Amino acid sequence: MNVKLSPNVRLIENSLIHTQYGHSVTLSNDMVELLEKVKERVSFDKLKKEYPEDILISILNNLIEQGFLQKEDFPLFETIHPVHCVNLQQETFFGCPLGNLSYDIEESENQQIGFISIPYNMGSVIHSIPNDSPKILRSYSSQVFTLEYNQKGLTKGWYCPNHKRIVGKDLIIKDYGELEVTLNQKLQLNRIKNLAEKVAKSNILPFFIGGDHAITYPIIKGFLEHYEKIQIIQVDAHSDLGINRWGIIEHGSFMKNLMQEEKIHHVYQLGIRGPQDKEDIKSNKLTTLFGKSFKNVTIESIDSTLPTYITFDVDVFDPSIVPGVGYPVPNGWHYKDFLDFIKLFVNNTNVIGIDIVEYNEMYDFGNKIGASTVTHAILDLLVGVVGEK
Repeated sequence: MNVKLSPNVRLIENSLIHTQYGHSVTLSNDMVELLEKVKERVSFDKLKKEYPEDILISILNNLIEQGFLQKEDFPLFETIHPVHCVNLQQETFFGCPLGNLSYDIEESENQQIGFISIPYNMGSVIHSIPNDSPKILRSYSSQVFTLEYNQKGLTKGWYCPNHKRIVGKDLIIKDYGELEVTLNQKLQLNRIKNLAEKVAKSNILPFFIGGDHAITYPIIKGFLEHYEKIQIIQVDAHSDLGINRWGIIEHGSFMKNLMQEEKIHHVYQLGIRGPQDKEDIKSNKLTTLFGKSFKNVTIESIDSTLPTYITFDVDVFDPSIVPGVGYPVPNGWHYKDFLDFIKLFVNNTNVIGIDIVEYNEMYDFGNKIGASTVTHAILDLLVGVVGEK
């Protein structure tokens, strides 16, 4: 296993610095000596003679995963873990502090909410979502509201007219930035899965901001590496029970693929509109509540203790308030319907993660009414997840 320093990595005195991703580690003198030998291209066989092999392999693999080193015969993008490819953004959601994802995943013992944008747009062959759509939402969110923090780094809370009370008090909310985009579709989906798996095992409650709806498949696949059973609440104008037309997950087929997973306990679809293939909705694992009918249905079947993932496609909203989507469907939800959904399906549910997908800034006109609706919805979803705080 011959290795070398990765591009954009500098060894300066006792510090190893990755100038592209902003990561750094402080090294002992022994580690500096080892990395000097790596720089000189000393072979792995020679290094084994100077250092205990098991310790040497562990150190090298750790530095490879963080992107400081790369294997001689492999490009960096195949060996670096996606946790270390999440780039910080200058703007943050609702003005919250920047977070260090690598540190918080491994070290933080505090429960926290974290925003991670994933501008994946290869799940649709027609209406591809611009890569900067999540950035538009991130930027617009500070016009909606800017969080304030006390001296302990906890949110002060804010008055919410929809709930008629102070909400969001004493929370840790961070923005971890954006997952780096690659043009290798399979690699990108695998990165999303590996990132989600790490996040699922941490104390972070993630809000993944897409990107198209195909990201939900690798996210949940990553979560299934940690959880034995998961139930899914899908809020969407479309059922997404189609087929993989070109042999890889797409935004219109991800749910059909997920329902084949044994660990998926049940899927609840809300807001579905338009014609449906009657065979698609025949499954003991699927409950479909069309349009606004969720208000008239008892939901005792939902286990409030079971880990629940919410995937929210913004085309569930009526095009009059969210025109910025690729596949608008008339007679959608208005904001009051969305608030009813939070009250009935989000409050007191064991939510382990949320994604908000399919906002397309290219179709959002004028004063960005779509961005306004979606960012308000993100904030209200956050309030619904944390409950009475």
